[in-house]
Order: sequence, then structure tokens, then C-alpha cells
Amino acid sequence: MNNTTKVYKPCLVDTGQGLSVLYKERFIYSKFNPIIPVEKLVHSVEIRENTLILCCSPVLGYGLKTLESRLPANCFVLVIEADFNLFSLFDMDSIPKGFGLIGPSTIQSTVKLFETKNSITENGVIVPPLGTFRRCIRLDLSGGAKLNDNTYSAINHNFDKIIANFWKNRMTLVQLGRLYHRNLFKNTWKIPFTKEFQPYSVQKTIVVLGAGTSVDDFIDSLSQTKQEFRKNIFIIAVDVALEAMLLRGIYPDIVIAQESQFAIQAAYANARSKKIHIYADLASRPSVLYNQTNQPNSNGLCNCTGGPISFFYTKFANTSLFKTLQELNIMPEQIIPLGSVGVTATEIALKLRKNKDIPVFVSGLDFSFPAGRTHAKGSMQQTHNLSRQNRLNPIGSPAAAFAETAQKTEASCGFYTDYKLKQYCNIFASKYSGVPNLFKISNKGIPLGIPTITETDFFQTILTTSNALDSDNNNCVDRIKDIKLTKKRIEQGKRFYIQEEKKLIQLKEWLTNGGASQEDLFSMLQKLEYLYVHFPDGYEPSTEIQFLKRVRAEIDFFLKDIRLALKKLNKTEKQYEGNI
Repeated sequence: MNNTTKVYKPCLVDTGQGLSVLYKERFIYSKFNPIIPVEKLVHSVEIRENTLILCCSPVLGYGLKTLESRLPANCFVLVIEADFNLFSLFDMDSIPKGFGLIGPSTIQSTVKLFETKNSITENGVIVPPLGTFRRCIRLDLSGGAKLNDNTYSAINHNFDKIIANFWKNRMTLVQLGRLYHRNLFKNTWKIPFTKEFQPYSVQKTIVVLGAGTSVDDFIDSLSQTKQEFRKNIFIIAVDVALEAMLLRGIYPDIVIAQESQFAIQAAYANARSKKIHIYADLASRPSVLYNQTNQPNSNGLCNCTGGPISFFYTKFANTSLFKTLQELNIMPEQIIPLGSVGVTATEIALKLRKNKDIPVFVSGLDFSFPAGRTHAKGSMQQTHNLSRQNRLNPIGSPAAAFAETAQKTEASCGFYTDYKLKQYCNIFASKYSGVPNLFKISNKGIPLGIPTITETDFFQTILTTSNALDSDNNNCVDRIKDIKLTKKRIEQGKRFYIQEEKKLIQLKEWLTNGGASQEDLFSMLQKLEYLYVHFPDGYEPSTEIQFLKRVRAEIDFFLKDIRLALKKLNKTEKQYEGNI
């Protein structure tokens, strides 16, 4: 055959030493010896344990058997083909047992295979959990991979990113996974007695205030404006910025609470009786959402400031607990995990605004800081630094700027950042750079990928813009006033706690006295991931004795939380009925 002949359908060519394929005017295997180069490639590549291997376009299956014989423990091979014509030549028998197959019809959802448990590839192979892998490598087993190089490169890049993010999240779950789940149990009973998150309800200009140092000038200026001007804007503040605002006499319309640990309580030290509306993550610190009266009034349960509560949730782990709550129709509004409370506040602002014509301004989301000071004046961290000041420990926090991981920002002279802050900035920029009517006030800090305006321009814009005022700030539905809905939520909450209590008691009985098969134990563990998701090896259940001993030690903690929450739910139900 003339090598210059245009062939647009793949053609098998016998080279005398094996079959090659002629496609789009090129041989995708060697036209002299098609097998040996592929075998050499498979033999030469270093494959370590816990590796996800992407075999791109192995049309005739050369090298797959050799790869199977070289696989170390806990490796998984995903055979991928993006071209329909080449896929028609695939010999399914050449794909070793246990290798997953993804063809051109489902290649766009390849990465999603790892988002759900026990996903199945086209040839019926179950995909291992993400925790199996430490790395991803790509093997091009024919020249056909070059024909769709962008597609395969994107898949490889996405898997690298997903695996890296998984292990970053694992580190967070190991440290805080138990606390997140315990907080969730402690907060869920409050849901029936709170105000509901209602998107598209705010008609005013929205201002999101973080706790970065650039917010100082803005809130100083804001505190000097007339009260009539303040009524024209809807302020959403992160919890860490609350003290700085109250110090200047500014009361935010809502505060975003997302921190789960004890230390955040200091952010509300001067907010008692201020009656501020708190939007809280379902896994946030329960004490922030507790008032000494602890009785539902006309606005529902009160938070630590005496104001109302509205819940949202972020899915911090892919556990069955979230599925259970969703099936019972308990879960509030979902916010995707964004890492930073400032980014979360921006997301909530965009969900609350009536439409895209309502402008949203952000200030204090610097993701960087000047040497000596990391947060706004009057904020929790700044107050803490002042309280520790002495001759040997002068004011300021220069260690943050001169730490090994810190680096000077390119765009803002004198400001420093670190890896984590840059990640938050990248998340913000990638998610919101194209959002209409979203602006940053001040050019300090790292650029966020959105237009920047000066404080003067902001105040001028507000003065010349006609806002649809909503003097009652009625951006939430009073669920407690809907008696029928409240009672339904109460019953759903009771059912949730009772179901979880029964499962924990059953597992405790099995682990203490025996009587369960390996299959029963494994099935129950899959429903109760919150007992072990914070273990270093807790990304999947195990029936090994040492694993089960650790699980047994966790059961009593959660039983205590569930029983106390159920008791509080029953008590608050009686108080609620007494107020109807």
C-alpha cells in the first residue's frame, strides 16, 4: 500500500511481524515491528504501589498483558479511548480482567467515576476508592493517543488534581473529621426552629466584609456615613470581622459562621444582645448558635447574640450521613466547599441577591497581609495579639510575614502571602472572575480577578444608585411561623436521631458480643463512616480487628451526642407548642 494514500478510516496492516493500524495518513504503530516498541515502553516505565495508570488508546491491546504482570499492589488500570473509529478495532478479550474500560461515548465523565462510591466502568469493573491512589501516570500505548492528546492530557491533569486534593482533604478530615460530624449532630436538631435560607431575596446593594487589613479604611469611612446611607446597603460579614465592625458601631445584616473549633467563640465576645442574624454551616461551632434562653420565640431559636439563625451546609466528606439527611428532607441550602469563610460569604451574597443587576462589593478579602499585622484592627486575632503584648513580645505578628512558607506578593508592595492563602485566592478568581456586577473595593492585597474600584467610587455609586429598599431586611422565611412545616421538620429530626441511634447500638452489640458476619459488619460500617472517616486509614471501611477496636471506641461519643440532641429536640418541641 502506498504510504501517502489518504485513509480516514482505520485500516489493519500486516507488517509481517504483527498488525499495525493506518489511520489519518499515519501508522499509529510501527510499520516494521508494531509490538516490540510498546512492550519496551511497558517494561521501562516505573510503576509504584497505589498508582492509577491511564492506558491511552491501546487499540490492538499490545502491552496490556505485560502491564498486568508488572502491576504492584493496589494499582488500577483504566483503558481509555477517545476516538470512535479506533474504538471499533478494540478487542475486548485483549483487556485483562480487572482493567477498567472507558470508551468515547463516556469519556467526558471519566473523572466523575471517582465522585461516587462503587462506580462501574463500561466493561463492568468496579472503580476502587480514591484513597487507594497516591499518584497517576499516563501510558500512550499507540500513536492514536497523539490524535486526541488534549483530551488525554486533560484527563491526566484532572486525576492528578483530584488525587492531590483528596489527600489534602484527608489531612483536614484526620484533624477535624470527628469534630465536624459531632457538630453536625449537635446542630441538626435546631433546624426546625430556624429561619430558612431563601435565595434571590435581597434587593439592596450587598457588601461582603472580610477580616483582611484593607477593610480598616473602608469600615472607618462607612462608620462616618449617615444612617440613611447605611440603610441602602446589605452587609454580610465573616465572623472574624465582627468585632472590628462593632468597635466602629457598624452592625452587619448577617454574619457567616463556618469555623468548627472553640477558638472562634472569641469573635462574638462583644456581640451579646446585639441580635445579629447568623448564617451558619451545619458543622460550625454549636456554642455560637446557643442562647441561654434556648427557647424558640417568634423568630425561632436565638444564637449567642440573641439574633436568628439560618443554616447552610457544605459537604465536607462523601459520607452516607449526608444522604440520610437528604432522604429525610432535613438538609438546608447547600454551599459547595470553598475553604475560606470569605469566599463562602461571597457565594452566599451571590445566592441572596435578587438578580444579577444587584451589585456585590467585597472588601477585606486580601488573602495577603502587611508585615506585622495579619487582620483588621479590632478583630479577634488583633485583640489577641494586643493582650499578649509585653517587653519581650512586642505588638504585631512579624513571624507570619517572615515564615519560611511566606512570600512577597508581586502585585502589592509590602504585602505577604502563603500557599494556603494563594489557594483561596485562586479559588475565588477561578469561580468569580466572570460574574457580573461583582467588584473589589481597594487595590490592596492580591488581585481577585474581578474589577477593582476605590472607596470614593463606591460611595459615589451608592449615592447615585436607586436601591429597592427593604427596611425589614426580610431575606429569610420565618419557618417557625409555618406551624405545619415546623412540626414536620421536628418529626423528621426525631426519625433521623432514632435511626442513627439504632444503628450505633446494633454495631456496638456486634463489636462487643459478636454474632455478625463479615458481610453484615462491612455493610453497617459503610452506613456509619463518621465513626472512622477521621482515621488516617479511614477512607474505606475494614473488618480487621484493630480497625474495629478503634471504631468501637468512637461509638460512645456519638451515642452521647445523639441522645443529648434528641433530648433537646423533644424539650424544644414542648416549648414551641406552648408558644403556638
